[in-house]
Formats: sequence, structure tokens, C-alpha cells
Amino acid sequence: MTALLKIAGVGPALAKALMAGKLTSAEAIANLSIGELSEIPGIGARRAPKLKAAAAAMAKVNGGSPTSKPAVKRAPRKIAKTAPTPKIPSLDEALAAAEAARAAAEEKAAKAKLKARKAKKKAAALAAEFAVAKEKAKKKAKKTKSAAKKAIAKEKAKGASILAGKGGKAAKKAKKAKKGKK
Repeated sequence: MTALLKIAGVGPALAKALMAGKLTSAEAIANLSIGELSEIPGIGARRAPKLKAAAAAMAKVNGGSPTSKPAVKRAPRKIAKTAPTPKIPSLDEALAAAEAARAAAEEKAAKAKLKARKAKKKAAALAAEFAVAKEKAKKKAKKTKSAAKKAIAKEKAKGASILAGKGGKAAKKAKKAKKGKK
């Protein structure tokens, strides 16, 4: 018995599907018909012959006989009827369809251009509004800074006059008191 993963084209997922179908060796796969193989999930009509050939080759390499088990005969699959081929459009119909597609594309392009123009106008208006707001903020900041400088200067002058007034009178009184005691 040959391990499933050693067969060319069989990976872990397909090996699980094969084991679920009670197929555990290359010999077992080689003994099935292509129709039976294609019924297993994960194996289609194109993959089944390749898988059967790879399994038969692996079974021969390992000394097994690919026909050691008789294959179970099943009823042949019914082939579904194919749908009738669609009518090929005439040249006039094809030209009309192409013209309609071109007109639709032109209309879509015109709408896109209009939308782009509208977006450009909106962006310009926003930029102008931003510039005005920026200028207004600069003026307000300048005005606030000027007012703050004036307030600071006023407080400094007030503090200096207070110190000069207190220091001057107190110093004169202290000098007079010292002179009188001597």
C-alpha cells in the first residue's frame, strides 16, 4: 500500500477527501474508474485521469498491481444537453451597440468633467475662505499681543511708581529721624 501524499498531485486537502471516500492507497485509486474518481469532492473531470495515471504509476513503482481489485461498475453518467448557441448579431446591431456604448462613455466623461470643475471651484472657495480666516486670526493675534504689551508696560510703570513713592518717602523719613537723634 502506498501513502496518498506520495502520489503526484495529491496534497493534504485532497488526501483528506480521498480518505473520506475510503481510499487509502495508490492501488485503491488506480482501481477506480475515472467517473468514480470525479465524483469525489475536489476531483473534477480533468483531474481524475491525471490522478488515476499518477496513482497507477506509483502502484507499479511500489510493486503493486493496479488491477488487483476489480472495479465496481456503475451506470454511466448522463451528459447534460448543451444550450443552443446564441444568435450572432448582425453588423448593424453590432454598430448600434457600439454607438450606444460610445455615447454612454461620452456622457459619463462629461459628467466627470463637470464634477471636476465643481470640485475645483469648491476648493478655490475654501482656499479663499481659509486665507481670509488666516488674515483675520493674524490681526486678532497682533491686536491681542499689542494689548498685552500695553498692559504689561502699564503694570511695570505702576509698580515702579509704587516702589519709587514708598521707597522715596520712607527713605527721607528715616534719614530725618537719624539726623534728629544725633
